[in-house]
Order: sequence, then structure tokens, then C-alpha cells
Amino acid sequence: MKKRFFIFSFLASLASIMMLFMLMADYWRQIEWVTIIFQFLMPVILISLLLHIIFLFYFWDPYEQKIYKKLRLPKNFFEKDILDNFEHAWNDLLKKKYMLQEEMEKMQNILDSISEGILIINPQGIVVQHNPAIESMLNFPVKISGMKYWEVITHPTLNEAINEYLNSKTHTQGEIKLISPSEKNLQFELITLHGDQLDGQLLIKLTDLTRMRKLEKIRADFVANVSHELRSPLTAILGFVETLKDEQNLEEAKAKKFLSVVHQNVLRLTDIVQDLLILSKAELGEQIEYTKFLPSELMENVIDLYRQKIQEKNQTIDFFIQDNKREIRADRYRLRQIMINLIDNAIKYTPVNGKILLKQFFDNDYFIFSIEDTGIGIPYNDQDRIFERFYRVDKSRTDDRLGTGLGLSIVKNMVELHSGSIELRSELGKGSCFTVKFPIL
Repeated sequence: MKKRFFIFSFLASLASIMMLFMLMADYWRQIEWVTIIFQFLMPVILISLLLHIIFLFYFWDPYEQKIYKKLRLPKNFFEKDILDNFEHAWNDLLKKKYMLQEEMEKMQNILDSISEGILIINPQGIVVQHNPAIESMLNFPVKISGMKYWEVITHPTLNEAINEYLNSKTHTQGEIKLISPSEKNLQFELITLHGDQLDGQLLIKLTDLTRMRKLEKIRADFVANVSHELRSPLTAILGFVETLKDEQNLEEAKAKKFLSVVHQNVLRLTDIVQDLLILSKAELGEQIEYTKFLPSELMENVIDLYRQKIQEKNQTIDFFIQDNKREIRADRYRLRQIMINLIDNAIKYTPVNGKILLKQFFDNDYFIFSIEDTGIGIPYNDQDRIFERFYRVDKSRTDDRLGTGLGLSIVKNMVELHSGSIELRSELGKGSCFTVKFPIL
């Protein structure tokens, strides 16, 4: 660039002299060329070069250094052709623009894939960025960017924590419970962001603890229920055994009665332990042994196990089989357990002279069987919890039909192991219908 300044100065000097000659042609004809060169041409060129040097080192160099620093240009930038410089500068800008867009898209994709809810607000409380997870957690409106955080977050505890944090900048975390539109337990954490463009911005992270809290409650209920279910027969066994031990002259008939009660409670404990082992294996995802068999044949075998019970209660059991020659591929043992538990419940909770209907059919790629009874039915409020371990509808209504309370929980786990589903339709006082649906492999 400095070379160009020298050349430009020299050419400008020559151009000035030529213009002077053209304008004053008559005057120059009267003077000798030697005089023109030494008295006019040489002084003009020297003065021009001198002025250029002064301008270059005292004015242009400091300005050039400022341009280098401000625009972050390479030292040889001004030595290149001006068009090349513009082209390189434009290409660099486009490259940086595309890189910035890629980084922004990458960051947004990362935010979108995070299961935790993320909301970023500036120091003025305006929403800058968020991800879809927090929309579903807090039931946000469609567009929230540019809105105040209190316009989209309606929970008073979280709003108060954010307000305090914006004033104090101290790390804050806690837990809130939402009631509407659905009950949720959310843990929140407030974090200050650092960086050139991020200073002062606040990141609000929400973690959905609903499933964890529900599992904790189920575990606590399970421990309490197991303790209760085991304590009842153990207390009975202990009481009667102590009576038999302490009373030496106990009548034989009474002793036999006490031993019969002890035997029944031992069997009950055995059933509870057996069901707990089955349920534990199902929940641990024990390997399924797939075999081909006729489900119609399996259903008839299970019904034969309960012929005596059905006759004792004078119940009518009918079954409809769409295709008794069609095989399915499933775990025969587990499907048998499912049928046993459902049929046993139907017989148990259906009164004398009641009716039970079994259906088995195929629908596209699914094998479906249902068990419908005219029993006592299940109240609507209890139907969501009927598959929980040890859950009973109303013990005052079922004391004469004692079971382990694990049957339906076992059924649900075994159905899910087959990637299937189970549905309940019931009406209090009119009966229940359980429908099991398996994909055909």
C-alpha cells in the first residue's frame, strides 16, 4: 500500500506539471529545458514526495494501525489489491455468518433434545430462549419469546424465587407441585450464565420428578402393604401355636380346628411369597421363552382347573373362540399365568348363579382375549389403581374373597413383557371386563 502511495504521488506530480505545461504553453517556449527541469520539475517532484512521506509516517501509519486492531486484519492487508480485499472480507463475513447459524442451530437442537425444561431470561426478566420440554411442563402458550417471565410462569413460589435471584444472584433450587392441567412434581434450579453475550442472563432448569415421586410412593406403599399382609397371617399362626403349646388339655376337635387355621395361614403366606417372586421376575424383565402353541387349547386347560369352583357357585361359563386352529408365538407359561389370574378373579368376584364369558379372537396383527363377568364391579375412582400391588377396592366388601392382592399387578407386568396392553371396563354392581391384546410375532 505504501508503494502505491509513492507511485501515486509521483504520477500526480507529473500530471500537475503536464497540466501546467498545457495551460502555459506559450510561456514555457521562452525558457530552456534545463531550466524547466531543475527549477520547476525537480522541485515539484521532491516537494510532492516529501509531503507524501510526512503524510504517510505521521498521519497514515497511526490510522492504519487502528484499522488493523479494530477490524483484526492481517498486517499485509493493505498490500493486496483493493477488490481482492473486499472479496476476501465478504467471504470471511459469509463464512462467519454460516458458522454462527450452524452453532445456533446446534445449540437449539441440543436444547430441544434435553429432557429437562430450559428457560433463559435476561436481567430485565424477558424470555430470550426456551426448549419444548418446558412448554409441556408449564403448559406455555405458543409464542413466549419477548414476554416477561411472570406472564408465562404462573406458579407463585417459582416466580418469587426468580425475583429474589435476580436481585441477589445467589444459587437457588427447590421443588414445586403443579395441580393443573395435571399433577406434577418439578424441581427447579436457577443458574447465572457467563460469557461475552450472556452476562446477567438467567437459566431456569426444571426437572420433572413426577415419576420418581410416584415410584417412591409406590415403594413406600409396597413396604407398608407387604408388612401388613405378612403380619396378619403370622399373627394368626403365632397366636394359635402359642395356644396349642400352652394348653396341655386342649380338646382334640378344637386342636384340629386351630391347626386348620394355622395351615390356611401358612398356605396364604406361601401364596404371597410365590406371587412376590413371580412379580419380581416379571419386573426385572426375565427372558421370555417364545414357543408356538394353540391359545384355544391353553384356555380350555385353564378352564378345566376351575370346573369344581364354577360348579360350587353354580356359575355359567361360556367362551367364544374365533379360530381354534390358529397358533400364536408367545411365552406359554406367562400367558397361562395371565389367564389363571383373570379367570380366578372373575370366579371369585362373581356371585352364585353368575355368568362369565371368555372370548378369543384375532384382529389384524393382534391376538385378543377378554374375560367378562357379572360380578360386583369396580368403582370408577379405583379403576386407575387396580393394577397396583396389594391394592384392594374395599376390604369390607372383599374380606370373604381373600387373595394376595398381587394377581392383577402380575398380569399387567406379564402383558407388558409381551409388548401388549390390558384394558378394564367395569361398572359397579354390574360386572367387569378385562381385555388383553398381544402383537402377533
